[in-house]
Amino acid sequence: MSLIAYRREIDGLRAVAVVPVILFHLQVKALSGGFLGVDVFFVISGYLITSIILAEMSADRFSFREFWARRARRILPALLVVIATSLLAYWWFLSRTELPGVGQEAMAALGSVSNIYYLTTSISYWGNAADYLNFLHCWSLSVEEQFYLVFPLLVWLHVRYRPQNLIAFLVTLMVLSFALVILTTKKFPDATFYLLPTRAWELAAGALLAALERTPGQSGARAIGLPATWSGPAEWAGRWCALLGIAGLCLIAFSYCVTLRRFPKSIIPVYGTCLVIGFARTGLSRNLLSHPSLLHIGKLSYSLYLWHWPVMVFARKLDVAVNSWILLIPIYVLSLATYHAVEQPGRKKHGTLAVIGVAYLTLLIVSGLFASSDGKYDTSEFNRPEYAGISYNVLPRPQVHEALQRITAGCSVPDRLAKPDAYKAGGIIVGEGNSPPDVVVLGDSHGCMWSKAIHHVTDELGVKASFWSIDGVDPFSSSATQAVLPSFIDLTAKEFRDYSQGRRELIKQWHPKLVIVCARWAKYDHEPENEFLRFLSQNADEVLLIEQPPELTIGKRSVLQYLCYQQIKPVSGTRQYLPLNQTMTQKASQRFRDLLHENPNCKAVRTADLYTHGAEALCLDSKEVVYLDDDHLTTFGSLLSLPRLEETIGKALKNVPQASRTPENGASFSPDQQL
Repeated sequence: MSLIAYRREIDGLRAVAVVPVILFHLQVKALSGGFLGVDVFFVISGYLITSIILAEMSADRFSFREFWARRARRILPALLVVIATSLLAYWWFLSRTELPGVGQEAMAALGSVSNIYYLTTSISYWGNAADYLNFLHCWSLSVEEQFYLVFPLLVWLHVRYRPQNLIAFLVTLMVLSFALVILTTKKFPDATFYLLPTRAWELAAGALLAALERTPGQSGARAIGLPATWSGPAEWAGRWCALLGIAGLCLIAFSYCVTLRRFPKSIIPVYGTCLVIGFARTGLSRNLLSHPSLLHIGKLSYSLYLWHWPVMVFARKLDVAVNSWILLIPIYVLSLATYHAVEQPGRKKHGTLAVIGVAYLTLLIVSGLFASSDGKYDTSEFNRPEYAGISYNVLPRPQVHEALQRITAGCSVPDRLAKPDAYKAGGIIVGEGNSPPDVVVLGDSHGCMWSKAIHHVTDELGVKASFWSIDGVDPFSSSATQAVLPSFIDLTAKEFRDYSQGRRELIKQWHPKLVIVCARWAKYDHEPENEFLRFLSQNADEVLLIEQPPELTIGKRSVLQYLCYQQIKPVSGTRQYLPLNQTMTQKASQRFRDLLHENPNCKAVRTADLYTHGAEALCLDSKEVVYLDDDHLTTFGSLLSLPRLEETIGKALKNVPQASRTPENGASFSPDQQL
């Protein structure tokens, strides 16, 4: 029998936490902060776990073995069902190229290290690749499970030997963890997001509430700002407490709807959750949270959280062309079945641990087999594609993300051309002489992708060029936007600042004849684009924007492997096509037109029509593969645009008067010069 009283409003609060997370992942724009529902869960977990530990220790009934057994019965059955179902679905419905990745993810989830796995494999929660990771949401479960392993021991030691120091310990833990958040957010944003040390303050906030409830006298009341005459929960029922509960709900709702910059966003929902847990024992807030519909969703919250993300990812991978809201139906049905058939029986039956253990080991072995599988098809009938985008990447470290390694498997990848300081000192300089570059190429991964084709053109024209692109980094970053470091870990904050400032300073000094900007235009819809393009127009004679190729529906997969999976074989003299991703292709086209309209000094290189055939895109030309993945071209694919690039770049350079080529202050340029 539980030693802590059931609180209906906390089940309602679980619904307030899980629904915004699901809607955020459905890309509901009004809930731009819906992901903060996870922070609400952390506070609830810290509160409930600590309440149980302290109650059992007070009754001399606490056992580490029983505590962890309860956690296993609570967490593992539903998780095992979701992982097993996902692996079976991948095996049955999807390409074998998916198996190694999903196997590795499953092993990380089973090992309670998903957060560490995604961090060490350079997968940002906010990156494009994240949309196709089946168990990305398990990062938060891993944080909680790591907390459950360490925290009970720390509480036990304090209660056993220094009970008077428990609150001081929890406050210290909160302060140190939050200080770590402040120190690391800009420099290591993904580590701050994923890891327990920077999440511990949220769990500790809930733990502190539980400890204060059991603090005799006035110290506990004063610690959370109550008048000294108030001594404990029994006296909290009243008008002011009801208002504080409502204030907590308002803070949580505010955090979901408003995007804040230069501020630890999670502090608002965490503080709001503390107010709700502390004061929503009576009044309107309790009545709202105890509504039957919220209680129903709250009881299903764990299963809803487990199922919602795999269902969405699987729909993307199967290219299911339905309104995303329709996915709520299978998510709800699967969650309801899991709650009644798995969660509830697993919690109540003490003899289930052996079954859970056998299922866990079996699933761990199956996940390992998936992870160690080859995951490749025989591609010998195709000409081996080349992808030169990695070669033209000016990252200071020659690292290639695991996702890109999988996509480029079976491709020829030329050696990197960039020096370690190229990202801040002029990019990759090609051409003769000490004069500044005539042509500067800027971009994200699409800048890297187009660079070899543009290099062909500059070589033919005999002009000097600088190639200055970084995979995954906004090419429009500037001094105006550098204060907020994007959520990637390929550049430190200083490197990002040097990269942003270096391009501006050298372009002003060089005043090149031509700047070419290449980007995945579908990604960008913010003002820095126009600001940066205006800067380029003022400091270069001509600015060209290269239209991105149309996007495919296959997601972040190898097109070469996907063609094999679809049993599409090369036929000499024949072109073959794959369906377009109409949404992303139209978004890219519209954004490209908008930029040209808003920046009339910029010219365009149209390329999309070269790859489009009705509602499909060219993927195979005889034995040559045209696309690398859903939005990147192989080297062969990019060279299909070579005649158009030659014509447009040649015309742009001929239009520039020779007198305009005098660099600022008459300075000459050496490839080795530093900023």
